[in-house]
Amino acid sequence: MDYENLCTTIRKIDSKIRFAGVINSKGRLVAGGMAPSKTRLGDRKRDEMLYMELALRVKMRREFDDDLGEVKFEQIAFSILKLIEKI
Repeated sequence: MDYENLCTTIRKIDSKIRFAGVINSKGRLVAGGMAPSKTRLGDRKRDEMLYMELALRVKMRREFDDDLGEVKFEQIAFSILKLIEKI
């Protein structure tokens, strides 16, 4: 799959979308990023910490797959940001 193209397509859906990215199992950004017209809300190091935390959560959630089935997505609502994570 062409993840860069996917991220670009997602960002074009709505001008309010700030970021679309793909992270690997270690929490490293491998495709996508911030929309060119948007500014970062935090610094790059904090973003990297968030990606690693999200990857860790995915691994931890898989412990429940046998009992509950696979998690398909997760939505997190911060006071100034909504994050949707496709797993």
